[in-house]
Amino acid sequence: MGGKAPTLKQSRAKRWLVAASLLGAVFLAFQLALRLPQAQALYNVAEYKVINQWESWFGYREPDPGQVGSLEGTVRDTEGQPLPGATVLVATRRGVTYATSTDAQGQYRLDEVPEGKYVPIAAHWGYEETTLESVKIKSSQHCAGVDFAMPRTPPLTITTDDSLQIGEPEQVWTSFPESAYATRREFSFENDGYIVTGCMVYEPVEKQGPFPTLVMLYPGPAIKWEGASIPFVAQGYVVMAIGPLEERGKDVEGHMRDALKALAFLKEGQLSGQADTTRKGVLGGSFSSLILFRVLRHTDHFAAAVSVGGVSDVFLALYDTHHQEGYQPQPPFDRILMSLGRPNHHPETYLPNSAVFYAADLPPLCLIHGLQDTTVLADQAIRLADRLEALGKPCELHLYPGTAHYPGVEDPTPETADMFEKILGFFERYLKAVDG
Repeated sequence: MGGKAPTLKQSRAKRWLVAASLLGAVFLAFQLALRLPQAQALYNVAEYKVINQWESWFGYREPDPGQVGSLEGTVRDTEGQPLPGATVLVATRRGVTYATSTDAQGQYRLDEVPEGKYVPIAAHWGYEETTLESVKIKSSQHCAGVDFAMPRTPPLTITTDDSLQIGEPEQVWTSFPESAYATRREFSFENDGYIVTGCMVYEPVEKQGPFPTLVMLYPGPAIKWEGASIPFVAQGYVVMAIGPLEERGKDVEGHMRDALKALAFLKEGQLSGQADTTRKGVLGGSFSSLILFRVLRHTDHFAAAVSVGGVSDVFLALYDTHHQEGYQPQPPFDRILMSLGRPNHHPETYLPNSAVFYAADLPPLCLIHGLQDTTVLADQAIRLADRLEALGKPCELHLYPGTAHYPGVEDPTPETADMFEKILGFFERYLKAVDG
């Protein structure tokens, strides 16, 4: 005969056990999924929206400036050697940063940090950004032994191949800032399984080089910015222009690798026989300013760089969304910002895109920004210029009161023309001075 039928209590317990097991499996699967960058970014976007909605209902409690503590430690490389000049940083959830630099012995002390839990991060040019487990800062208390061991950034190997396709030359024209001509050739190549299309190389018409070279990293298709490329060509430059590949989305690292491979083709002479690649400048703006600063971290071959309407401090961009009345980031920056997560927990997604913390190693910079810009606020340029000035680094800052985010070369204003003259003069000083 069969055994006893389970009691109601036993059945209920069994159901609870099954439910708990399923919930545990779901939680485990969720945690594993978050290890995928795409899943983590989606989670961060959802979290950002939920927190913002919650705070719109119940408000936000600012950290008490009177309740602060400190942390200290040493930054070394993985071989145990101290790293002078490394940046150590923590950030609040709303993007306020507390940062300092290490001394000659690699030691640092970070004071006046509000109470809370933070993930500390260290950064140094040529090394991988390194985070630690979160630390809890308590009022009037000191947290010692917050030490970092930073690995070197592995060399980025960029090699050319036989995927390069170059079109026939054609003459193109623009009326900005005056009638100007150039010879244009479109090119494409394969990289990381993508076909990178719509790249352009421009050469002066009826002139013999070699000419100094400008690499234009545009925020959109290069052909749409042709009116900005041709005027520089008419002044005696070879211009290589590339925009972000749509299929890569907001993958800044991927766009950087595309730009570096195009540059490798250029340096080999496969794109132009007129380009003097020992004299190179680079320009980026808006979203492509993020690509610009990543490119600069992987090559020291640029004599000068220009950022137009660019981002220099992503922490500051988040801070502005909460503290600049009426400011809300516009696409694509809104989605990018939401996907980064909370900076007190994920500073590693903010710091690599914040050039201000790498200012000591940047080439001479020209920063152009419109004061009417509501997409990327002008405080981004001002913050970087102030930091460069404090370090004694060459920098020019030009602010335009009547200009918004994109200076229009199709319908130029006097400010647009002045902007071109300022950028041209900057490149002339650093790329043509050797011509005498």
